[in-house]
Amino acid sequence: MHIPDGFLNLPVILTGNGLALGFLYTAVKKTAKMLPPERIPVMGLLAAFIFMVQIISFPVPGGTSVHLLGGALVVILLGPWTGLLLVTASLFLQAVLFQHGGILTIGINIINNAAAACLTANIIFNLFSKKRLLTAAGLASFFSVIAAAAFCIAVLSVGMVIPLKLAVIPVAAGYILAAGLEAFVTVMIIITIKRIRPDLLKLNRI
Repeated sequence: MHIPDGFLNLPVILTGNGLALGFLYTAVKKTAKMLPPERIPVMGLLAAFIFMVQIISFPVPGGTSVHLLGGALVVILLGPWTGLLLVTASLFLQAVLFQHGGILTIGINIINNAAAACLTANIIFNLFSKKRLLTAAGLASFFSVIAAAAFCIAVLSVGMVIPLKLAVIPVAAGYILAAGLEAFVTVMIIITIKRIRPDLLKLNRI
């Protein structure tokens, strides 16, 4: 879901970068205002987790790639705005260090992988978490990937020169599988946390 440079037209790139700046401004403002010290070590561990799962990706036709996101786990433990910041940091490092995703398209990639995924995960998790934590975690993870893939397909259809059908089928098929795997991994991690460090499920979410 990392769209490289050279695949999108200028209006889409500029719009994406502007929207991404708005999301990041909100995330930084909220996190800086409410960040308790006990969250910092957990943020570091989760940032490493996100970087690890996103760097392992498989290219698909249409100019993007299939990989796990990892944002839903951060949302469950720390909240959507912290998740947005950590995913953004991972995207930036991947683009600069490994050319995994474009520099000019970083705004679009932030909206795909961070904003769409984390905000969707937060909505779904909040709907189910009070009664069924594991169900909520699985659904939040699954639909966070689906939301990111849907936005990615929409952007490719508007901003690319290739026909929409060349992007829809490979991206959709790849991310249905990725969504299922992400849900499984997230649920397994939550089960482990419940057994070993249940206090982490009670951290203040931002």
